[in-house]
Order: sequence, then structure tokens, then C-alpha cells
Amino acid sequence: MLRRRGVKSLPTQHEDIVRALPLANQICHPAVMMRRCAIAEAGGYDPRFRLAQDYDLWLRMIGSARFGNLPEPLLNMRRHVGRSSGPANRARHTHFSITASVNHFRRQSGQPEFDPACTAEDLAQGMLDLLCLGSEADHDRKALVRHAARFIRNCPCDPAICARLAQAVLSLSGLNDRIKLRLYRFLQRSHMRGA
Repeated sequence: MLRRRGVKSLPTQHEDIVRALPLANQICHPAVMMRRCAIAEAGGYDPRFRLAQDYDLWLRMIGSARFGNLPEPLLNMRRHVGRSSGPANRARHTHFSITASVNHFRRQSGQPEFDPACTAEDLAQGMLDLLCLGSEADHDRKALVRHAARFIRNCPCDPAICARLAQAVLSLSGLNDRIKLRLYRFLQRSHMRGA
């Protein structure tokens, strides 16, 4: 996939894709070739996802399909303001993509999935629950922390719930200073609003 700033490189090997997929979408949907039986086995595209349908599908296919990306770019995409993942839809797209990822972790821990139309508060509480459960896998915790930080920046939510989520994220190690600073500023603003 080409970008104005160059070529976006994606992992090429199955193991690397599966490891990175909970962090962010690692598959360029317009250039995908896949078997119909693999999609059917995963339950197909979930029509409840208005955005990020592909990301939800890839996460559900982990364990039942093999992934691979070709090393050379095959697609030149034009990005425009009105695209589904553009600035005008950032909060909605973030909500759906995080729901897909949270549902992935909930499936792993035997919990029921969230409906993609759930409230921002329910989604934030679900992330809090997963962060409090902890995970043996460092990359799972890293993915949850990344999604929680994206959620706090992009999704309107009850300030008290967002503040609790931010505190949970801040208490975990491994975040870079820039994200910690953004979360700290959010905490300060939410405490000032609550006072």
C-alpha cells in the first residue's frame, strides 16, 4: 500500500501478522485474495460492523487461517477527506476497530463479545476489565494499552470512566513518554471538569 510519505510496510510471514494483528490491521483489504471456505469458517463479515468489518474478520480468522503479505506494494490508494477512516469519521472508526480488538481478547478469555453498537462507556469498561485481568502475553497487554490510548484520544465518553481507563493505562509500564503525557493531560482536564 503506497502512502504520500512512502510505502507502508506490513509483516509478510503468518506468525508476524498474527502477532501484530491485535495491535492494528496488518492486511490491506482491497488487495486481498482469500478462500471462500476460510471466510465461511470464521462466520463471514459481521454486518453489525459499519466500519472495520475487515479488521473484525481477520481477528476472527486467527487460528483457522494462514495469513501472508507480499513484500512488494500492489496497491496505490488515494486518500480523501470523506473516506470511512478519515478525520470526519475518526471517532466512529476508532470505536468499531477497538470493538473488534476487544472482542478478540474477550473471545480468548471466554467472555461474551460486545455488540459493535455498544456505548462508548461499555467499551471503556470492557477495556478496563481486560486490563485488570492482566495477560501473560506482553504483546496482548501492549495491544490493549494502545487501543485504550486511542480510545481516550478519539472517542467521546463519560469523563469519569475515561479517567479510570487513563489511570489504568498509566499504571502499566512500557508506554512511550508522548502517550503518557497525553494521558496525563487528559487526567488533569477531567479532574478540573469534575471539581
